[in-house]
This record gives sequence, C-alpha cells and structure tokens, in this order.
Amino acid sequence: MTQSRFWYQALTPKMMFFALFVVIPSILAIFIAMSHVTPGHLSWVGLRNFRNVLSSSTFWLSVKNTILYTAVTTPMVVVIALVISSLLMTLPGFWQSFFRTLFYIPSITSAVVMALVWAWIYDDSSGLINGLLRALKLHGIEWLVNPHLALWSIMLMTVLIPPGFGIVLYMAQLGSIPQFYYEAASLDGAGPWAKFRHITWPMVMPTTLYLIVMHTIAAFQIFTAIYIMTGGGPGHSTLTIVGEIYDTGFQYFELGHAGAEAVLLGLIIAGFSILQFKVFGRHVEY
Repeated sequence: MTQSRFWYQALTPKMMFFALFVVIPSILAIFIAMSHVTPGHLSWVGLRNFRNVLSSSTFWLSVKNTILYTAVTTPMVVVIALVISSLLMTLPGFWQSFFRTLFYIPSITSAVVMALVWAWIYDDSSGLINGLLRALKLHGIEWLVNPHLALWSIMLMTVLIPPGFGIVLYMAQLGSIPQFYYEAASLDGAGPWAKFRHITWPMVMPTTLYLIVMHTIAAFQIFTAIYIMTGGGPGHSTLTIVGEIYDTGFQYFELGHAGAEAVLLGLIIAGFSILQFKVFGRHVEY
C-alpha cells in the first residue's frame, strides 16, 4: 500500500500538468465551439457553429486538400524511411552513425527556415529549379503560382526532406532483428525479397504503425510551410484545415466558428488513427 501511494504521489505533478495543458484546454475548446464569441462577450449557441462549418464549402475544400496531402505524403515518407534505413544497415558502424545524424538534422531544423529555403527553390524568377531549367533552355514552371501545381509542389517538398525521425526508429528496429533468422532463411534458399517479406516486414511492423499514425497526425496539422510559401493560395488550392482555422479565428475573429472547426479536426484525426490501428494493428503483436 505504501509503495502504491508513493507512485501515485510521483505521478501527481505529471497528471496536474496533463490536466492543466490538455484536459482543461480541450473542455474550453468544446465550450467555445458551442458559443458565439466576440471581444468582451460570450453567448451560448449550441450546435449552430458546427452546422455553419459543415455547410461551408471553404471548410470542405480544406478537408479535401488536407486528406489529399496526407494520403500522398504519409505512405511515401514511411517507405522512403524504410528504404534508406535498410541501405544504411549495410554500411560499417561509423558510417551508419554518420549518415543517421546527417539525415536527422533536417528534422530538428526550424520549419520556418525549411519553408523559406523551399520557397526560394520554387521561386519563379530567381529560384534554384527554374534557374537550372532555364540554363538547359527550358521554360520555368510556376510551382507555387499555378493552382494545379501548388499543393503537389508542397507534397514534393515534404517527400524530399529526409524523414530523419523515421530513419532513426527503423534503424533501431532493424538492428534488433536476430541475424540467425536471415541465416536460417538463407539455408532454406530464401532470396532477398522473401527475407524482407517474411522476416523484415513483420519485425518492423510496430515501428511502421507508429510512423503511419504519427505522420498522419502531423500531416493533418500541416500549416507552417503552407502559410509561409503560399498562404493557402492561389485560390484556396493549398488551404488546409489548420489554415482555415487560423483564417477564421485570427483574421475574421470568428472564434466560435474556428473552435468548431478545431473540434471537427480533432475528431477527424481520431477517426483516422482508430482506422489505422484497426487495419495495421492486427499485424502487430502488442
């Protein structure tokens, strides 16, 4: 009993911070989402904000863009991380550490800095890519100006930035796989693909599930790069849910409407996370 009391006391500060920064803000967000909020005044409106959000074509456009961005980038980032990790595992120990660090650096670089660099790379007049195209006597491309290309350009940026976090996790998981599995498979005549399918893939499935869920959550909250590079344009072609929440709450000051959008975003993320656990979780041993 004394030991249990000690652990409860040890967890108390953590639970207080959790309640202060997670539980209470979540309750307030739901309360604001059901209120009409103006400077110095707040009135209860029930589900009216949710009805307005669900009838907004701009909100559904932001949902469409966000889902497209998530559906394209999430599997590609996870696959790239696994491929790079598998290749690095064939190198000597020193070079594994060197390249693991090299690939991880972009993950700790400021998102603002990365967005500014890529905005320059995509720039129509003085950008790196169009400069190379013109040097080859080719026409430049309106990467961020063309509404049909802007979102795909941001997806390309996301995919080309090395997924350092995923590489580190995959390398740790790959390094923990007993080598005698592969040796036994070689004795049975298994080739590289058979080894990957029957040994590597099942063993890295917990890490894969974790990366899929975490990147999905991050992708649904994409904002910084788009805000700096396109501002949601041209013509709302790169507008995402978080961008719509920002515009509604901090440009039009419709805080109740923005709160309803934020609550719906939380529900969408929760729904996709549950679906991913249902689909991929059955292949994972907990």
